[in-house]
Amino acid sequence: MNYTVIDNAIFEDENLKHTEFRVLAYLIRNYNTSMGYSFPTREQIIKSCKVNKDTLNNVLKSLEEKGYITRKNNTSKAGRNTIYLIHKYLVISNSTPSQKVEEEKEETIIEPNEEEITTDEKETEDLIARYYTGKVQIPELDAKQDAKDKVDTLSIHLSKKPSLRLRTEIIALSWEEIVKVDIQVSDNKQDKFVTEKFMLNAIADNKIFKIKNRKVV
Repeated sequence: MNYTVIDNAIFEDENLKHTEFRVLAYLIRNYNTSMGYSFPTREQIIKSCKVNKDTLNNVLKSLEEKGYITRKNNTSKAGRNTIYLIHKYLVISNSTPSQKVEEEKEETIIEPNEEEITTDEKETEDLIARYYTGKVQIPELDAKQDAKDKVDTLSIHLSKKPSLRLRTEIIALSWEEIVKVDIQVSDNKQDKFVTEKFMLNAIADNKIFKIKNRKVV
C-alpha cells in the first residue's frame, strides 16, 4: 500500500509564490505512487486551490520553468487530462515506477502498517489545513517582490499596465483579498480583459463585504 507526504522544507522555499505553493501542494497531495505522477483535472485544481483558469495557466508554467514539475499528456486517457511529474518536496514510501525492475526485485521494501499510514495522512491533511487557516505560513517575500507578485496576479485581467492608482490599491490588499478579487473578476467578466474601473469596483466590493462581516461578528 502506498502513501504520500509533503516535505516540510516546502514552507522554507522563498522561490515559491503563494499561488504556486497552493497548486504544488495540491499536486503533491494527489500524487499516485503506483502511476508515478499526479493527474487531477484542471477543474479540480481551480476549485480546490481557489484560482481562476488564467492564474492556473501562469502558475503551472512558472512551476515547470522553475523545475518543480513537468507536464505531459496522459496517453492512457487520450489526452483528456494532463499528468504532472513532481520533482521537489514529494516524499513517497517506496520505490517509484522510474526505477529499474531489477533494482526493485533486489530491494526489501518495508510496507508501513495501518497506524503509520493513518498518522502520515492525518499529518499531511493537518499541515495543508493549517496553511489555509493562516496558522502556518511560508516565509514572507521582501516587500518589493510581494508587491510585484500581487500586481502581476491581477494584471492578467487587464489589456494594459495598471495605473499608479490601481497598483496602489492592489498592493494594499492582503493575499486573501487578492484571491477573492481574482475569483470575482474571473467569474463576472464578459470578455478576456476588463477595465481598470471594473477592477477597482471588484476591490471596493470586497472591502465593503469585509466591513459588513466585521459588523455582523
